Amino acid sequence: MNVRAAMPRLILCFALTLGLSTALPAQVLTGISPSVALDFGYPDLAVLDDLEFQDENNNDNIDPGELIQISFTLENTGKYPAIGVLILPEELNRISGIDLPESVRVGNMEPGDRRKVRVGIAAEAGLQQGSASFIFKILENGSYDNISVVYGVGTGKKE
Repeated sequence: MNVRAAMPRLILCFALTLGLSTALPAQVLTGISPSVALDFGYPDLAVLDDLEFQDENNNDNIDPGELIQISFTLENTGKYPAIGVLILPEELNRISGIDLPESVRVGNMEPGDRRKVRVGIAAEAGLQQGSASFIFKILENGSYDNISVVYGVGTGKKE
């Protein structure tokens, strides 16, 4: 037998045998560790239950030509700062004649900070009569924080 011709087969056989002999033993469950809460370092914004609606003639309605203000308190209840907090107001029923700001800048909020957010809304002279539903989406660092404030109010002259 030619030793040189058999050498590659011997090396391959030795490598396979070595690989099989170094296999790990089967895993055995020895217990269950307690669950661990993962902290990804996000702030936690919360809206307090103090929403206020203020209109010029105090009839709890948005009248043509009137300026109103809707306000609420925002709190950072988390352990991390909230960066670049921004409120995006929107009227959901598409009532014509309501002028909303594009956004309301709240700014940065440290843990434990509370801010009174005030959104000024103007009603044009040709305000459509109906029911306005406002949503105030809350963004932190350019992304939605999965919380928003919704408020509904009548529009047009009250008889």
